[in-house]
Amino acid sequence: MEQIDVAIQSYKKPESLIYTLLSLKKSLNTDNKNPEFYIDTVWIDDDLSGEDTIKHYKDERLINIMSPIKIKLRVNKYWYKPPHACLTWPIPPYFKDLCFREKRRYLLRLLTFKLSPEDDIRYQWAINNTKAKKLFIIHDDILFTGNIVKKYFDTFKTNSNLAIAGDLGRCFVCAHNKECNPEKIMNKIYPTDNYPKTKRKNPKLFKNYARICRINEWCCMLDVEKTRKIKAHFGNYIDEGDVVEYWFEIMIKQGYDFCDPLPNENSRKNYYIHAWQGHSGHSVWEDQGYGKRFYDKDMIINKLKEDFNYQLIY
Repeated sequence: MEQIDVAIQSYKKPESLIYTLLSLKKSLNTDNKNPEFYIDTVWIDDDLSGEDTIKHYKDERLINIMSPIKIKLRVNKYWYKPPHACLTWPIPPYFKDLCFREKRRYLLRLLTFKLSPEDDIRYQWAINNTKAKKLFIIHDDILFTGNIVKKYFDTFKTNSNLAIAGDLGRCFVCAHNKECNPEKIMNKIYPTDNYPKTKRKNPKLFKNYARICRINEWCCMLDVEKTRKIKAHFGNYIDEGDVVEYWFEIMIKQGYDFCDPLPNENSRKNYYIHAWQGHSGHSVWEDQGYGKRFYDKDMIINKLKEDFNYQLIY
């Protein structure tokens, strides 16, 4: 059997994160007599939520109900208001590949932000330390409805050059969202000649193109060895981009492949539902275009009791 590990970021909201993990375990169909893979460890990287949050991840009842899957917990040295900058010293390996303007921005930000260890960058702790060949990355707001881990695992078996599999595109912020979609991208029908860069919906001076398209990190699987070879941190924000976007471009330039095995929302619902609470987890902390959203902790507490007979202790 092949080991697969899981990486997930934590910032407060332990109810939602624990619901996600219990939902994941339930979806794995562990009654399979001859499984090809097993999940060994969940790496929870916490952004300084405080003891009121992380105590729930240390709870023996959670450790027991997740068994034989192990839980490893780390608390970051620093936390930055999203988006996380997580600038590191020494300067990371991708710095030399940045254009002059990006290098200047990075160095200026080094003067205004505290420096973080590399492991503070989203998912980097798991990427650096896992012994698994595949790393399954998820957000804390996922409801698993099918065995998506097996779906992604089987996808990797079809292409030895694959670096990442998952949900493609951030179409809702892309200027090409009416003429482009994940199905077209998977068929190599790109909206621009310099894909994955695409046109901005709201162009800026001297900057009409941006890194927007990516495999979204809210539910994806990485080939760990290839990820370590790519000259970029998977979870950092570069050139005003979001998580993964710079890494995704470098991955393509270095000749690796990507795949979205479920390139439409209806097919994904058979395996997982992102933002099942009616909003994305991130929108609880900042306005993503629809206003800040309310985190309904009591609703999730009740769902934990109803679906998994699990009661959090406060």
